[in-house]
Amino acid sequence: MMLKIYPKRINIRVAMAYKGLNQKELSKISEINPSTFSNFMNGRYSISSKSAKKIARTLEKPVKELFDFK
Repeated sequence: MMLKIYPKRINIRVAMAYKGLNQKELSKISEINPSTFSNFMNGRYSISSKSAKKIARTLEKPVKELFDFK
């Protein structure tokens, strides 16, 4: 069984605003393809735990605050 990781969109967007980052900038810093990041934020894709950790590290937030795991 594979773990699926989904965004807590509001939490991610608020954290992005505090950091002054837009989606494209966050994807670049987190080393995630911008289209992949966009599809993830729109609920089309799940991302890897490695990518989730990069996003959380960039936004300086705990992983559990930014993502749901199923």
